[in-house]
Amino acid sequence: MKENTWITKMPDYMNKPTKRTLILSIIAILLVFVWAGPMTLLLIVPVLVLAFFYMRYRQYRNEPADSGRIDMLTTLEEVTAKYGEPDDVIVTNAVLANEVGGAIPVYKQQGFIIAAGVKIPISDIESVAAKNMATPYTVAEYQVIITCRNENYRYIRFNVGYDEEWASQVVAQIEKYRVG
Repeated sequence: MKENTWITKMPDYMNKPTKRTLILSIIAILLVFVWAGPMTLLLIVPVLVLAFFYMRYRQYRNEPADSGRIDMLTTLEEVTAKYGEPDDVIVTNAVLANEVGGAIPVYKQQGFIIAAGVKIPISDIESVAAKNMATPYTVAEYQVIITCRNENYRYIRFNVGYDEEWASQVVAQIEKYRVG
C-alpha cells in the first residue's frame, strides 16, 4: 500500500508560517468577511482556532525530547540488571513486593534509592511523609510522599496499603537512610 506523502511534499512557505503568509491570510479573511458578511465569522473563527491548535501540535511534535525527562524503571529485574544487587530492599506494599511499585531497592554504597521506578539520590531527599488519601466519601490507601530537591521529580508518591502503622514503618525506614 502506497503511503500518502502529499503533506510532506508541500512547499516550505506552507510548512513554515512567515510574516508574508500571515499578512496574506489576514487579507484573505477580511476580503471574505467583506464579501460574504458578518455571518461568515461564525464559520471562520472555529476554523482559525482549530488551525492554531494544529500548528501548535505540529510544533510540539517536532520538538526534541526534553533533557530533563525522568528515566522510569518498570521491573525489579531491570533495576538489578542496570544497578546490580541492592544493599537493602524496603517493602512498601506486600501485594506488589515483586514489582517496582511495591519495593524500594536501596543502594547505600552508590547513594541512591529507586522509589516508584525513579532513581533518587539520597542527598536529594528533603523529607518523607505518610498521608492518608481517604476522604469522607471514599476509602483510599495511605501514600508515602518523598519530597526531593530536584525540580524534575519534586514529589514521588506511591501507595503503601490501608494500614497506618505500615505506612509509618516505611517512612521510618526511608528516613533511616536519608539521615544516617
